[in-house]
Amino acid sequence: MTHKTIFELKQIYAWTNRYPSRKAHDNNYGLFTTLEKAENAMKGIVAEALKEKAEAEKEGEKDYDLATTIGYSIRELALNEPFIPWNGISIHTYTRMGEPNDDFVYTTPDKSSDLLPFYGVPEEKIKFQIGDIVEVVDYGYASLEIIAALPPSTKKYEICKKRWEQDEPRCKRDTYWDTSDYCYLTYSLGNGDTHSHPEAPFVFAPIKDVPVKLRRKLYAKLMSMHLAYNHRLSIPLMEKIAQEPGINKEILDDLDKVADMGYMDKLHEHVAGDVRILQFTDEQARRLQEIGEKAERNWIERLKQS
Repeated sequence: MTHKTIFELKQIYAWTNRYPSRKAHDNNYGLFTTLEKAENAMKGIVAEALKEKAEAEKEGEKDYDLATTIGYSIRELALNEPFIPWNGISIHTYTRMGEPNDDFVYTTPDKSSDLLPFYGVPEEKIKFQIGDIVEVVDYGYASLEIIAALPPSTKKYEICKKRWEQDEPRCKRDTYWDTSDYCYLTYSLGNGDTHSHPEAPFVFAPIKDVPVKLRRKLYAKLMSMHLAYNHRLSIPLMEKIAQEPGINKEILDDLDKVADMGYMDKLHEHVAGDVRILQFTDEQARRLQEIGEKAERNWIERLKQS
C-alpha cells in the first residue's frame, strides 16, 4: 500500500524583538505535494520579505516582517493516518533567509504514529557546539539558551552499543534511543535547573546580537550547572568563559540558588580543576565549598520529604 504525504509550510516568528524569551507563533503558508514545491514557495516569501525590509529602511522604519522572523519549517505529514503531533514524518527547517537550518526523518508514512530506532547522526550534521548561545523554539516560545550537550553522533552510538551489549539482559534491542533523541541539552536563564532537550531542527542561531549582559548570564548558567553535574566542558571553553568580567560571582550566585532549591546533591568530583581554570579567589573557593555543603543538606532534606 502506498502512503501519500503532504508538506506543510510555516513561518516561525517572535511576537516581539526583545531577548531573552519571547512568545513565538507561526503562519501557515499552505500544503504542498512535494518538498521542492514547498521550498519554492518559501523562497518567494523570503524574497518579498527582503523587498519589504529594503523599503522600510528607506523610510527609516524598523517595523518589518523580517525583523521578527526566526525561520521556516516544512513538515511532512501522512495523509489519512494518525501521526505524532510534534514532528510528523520528517521536518526541514530554514533560517529567516531561507537557508537550510536542519532536517530529520522521524518515522515512515506506514508507521506515522511510531518513532524509529535512532543510531546517531554524523558529527558533521550537528550544527552547533557546546557553549554556543542559540535561539530555541519550543512550546510557543523562542528563548535564548546555551548548549551543554550535543545530539548523539554515530560515533557515540558505537561507544554506547558496546556498553549495552555488556548489559544484554536489560537491552533487548540494538539501541536504547529513538528518533526523539535527536536533540540538544540546553539551559535557559532562570532560577534552578533550567535544562531542556529541544529538538535539533528547532534550534537556530540568534537572529540578532546577544547583549553582553545576557551572554555573561548564560555562560554563568552553563558553568554553574557544570560544577553541579559535570558536563565535561572543554578547557578552552572554560578559559574563554573565565575572561568574562564578573563571571565568577554570577556563577556562584546561580549555583547558590540551585543548592537552595535542592536540585543537586553535591559538587562534581573534578570541581577543584575547574576552580583553577576559572581563577577563583580564596574567598570564592570557600563560598563554593559552602554551597556544596548546603546542597548536600538540602538534597537529603528533599529526599526525606518525598
